[in-house]
Amino acid sequence: MPYTPDSNVKHLTSLEELNDLISIRDKLTVVDFHAPWCGPCRAFEPVFEEIAEKVPEIQFAKVNIEVAKDIALRYKVASLPTFIYFKNGKKVDISVGVGGNRLFHLIKLNTGLDISTRIVKKMDRNQIE
Repeated sequence: MPYTPDSNVKHLTSLEELNDLISIRDKLTVVDFHAPWCGPCRAFEPVFEEIAEKVPEIQFAKVNIEVAKDIALRYKVASLPTFIYFKNGKKVDISVGVGGNRLFHLIKLNTGLDISTRIVKKMDRNQIE
């Protein structure tokens, strides 16, 4: 997905960009590692975009592992999609595979925010669980 200025999801292509983003104090950053050929990644993309739109308190980013192999190697991403959660420049959590409920849980665990009530789009059950 090409970057659009209206999107709340930043598309990262270098470790420097990632480090700049995750260094913001007391702000959770959720990074979605994906690839264009990954079916589950493509299926979950609208959900991730909606969460990013509805939850401005959190930073959301995507890393295409085909473009930014150095970032994927640095964080040992072996399965897709992988979501890595950063706070104060440090990795605080990770989840592998599609699962909105897991994403909601880890966001609440790391921020105290219950975002499940903000997501109103009717989504395929497979996208959420």
